Order: sequence, then C-alpha cells, then structure tokens
Amino acid sequence: MVDVYVEGLRPRVLAEFERLGRAVPKREVRRLSDEELKKQRDIAEKSREEFMKKTGIKEQPKQEKKEEHIISPYTFDNGAMVSDLRELRDAIEPMGAEILRNALTGTNKLSEWIRNELKNEALASAIEKAKTKKDILDSIDAELSKSEKKDEKDKKEGVQTK
Repeated sequence: MVDVYVEGLRPRVLAEFERLGRAVPKREVRRLSDEELKKQRDIAEKSREEFMKKTGIKEQPKQEKKEEHIISPYTFDNGAMVSDLRELRDAIEPMGAEILRNALTGTNKLSEWIRNELKNEALASAIEKAKTKKDILDSIDAELSKSEKKDEKDKKEGVQTK
C-alpha cells in the first residue's frame, strides 16, 4: 500500500522540481556534533524546569522496579512440571513410587529445588528426612497451611490500615 503511494509521489515531486528549474537535491545524512546535542539537551532541560515551575508539578524520583525471583519449574521423570507448592502437592499425590524415588534418592534434586527456587529451607529439610509419600504430602500440606494463614493475616492487616 505504501509502495503504491510512493510510486505515485515520486513523479509528482520530480515534475515540481522541473517546473521550478532546479535540480533535485541529493539526500545527505548529517551527523550532529556532540556540542549541538548538548546544547539542545540543555535547552530542553531549561524549558522543562520552566514548565514544572509554571504548573507547580514537582518531579517525583523514579522508583526502581524490584526484581521478582523467577522460579524455574521442577520436572519429574514422568514429565510433570511444577512451579509452586500447590502444583507439587497435586503432582506427587498420584505419582508412582519409582518416579518419586528417582526424585528423592541420590542428590535429592527435589529438596534442592525447594531450597534454591522456592527458598523454603524448612520444607526442603523435611522432605530430605521423609520416608514415605505420606510424610512428604503432610510436610507440603503444613507449609501450605502456614502460607495461607500468613496471607490471611496480611489481608486483615491491609484492611485495618486503610
């Protein structure tokens, strides 16, 4: 669409230059010097200050964005991926003994993932000590209930402060 417009525009511009009896100037790329850029920047800053004084708006300091910890998911041998405690509980409950054993034996990758990604040392050590699937699920349930109570407490405090 744009090409059609440009194709029609080019002959009209050339005809206008012929009518004026002038040659079409060649396009010249001009690089601004550092002094010119600095001068323009200073002018812009001064005009910004004048505008701020005139309108009475005070410049607010820029707030830095807090980087959130991105949790990389844990993948079991059966392909199940989990990224939080609820998903972990839902994945472990129907899981076969062999797959769970592979996640817990040796280097105990599951507890390392919980320690490093979820930042939950207590749950990681509880899973390292667990002997059965029921022990693991009970530990996860306990942590989930703790986090739910904490969330409820935070909500209540938030309502009281408003």
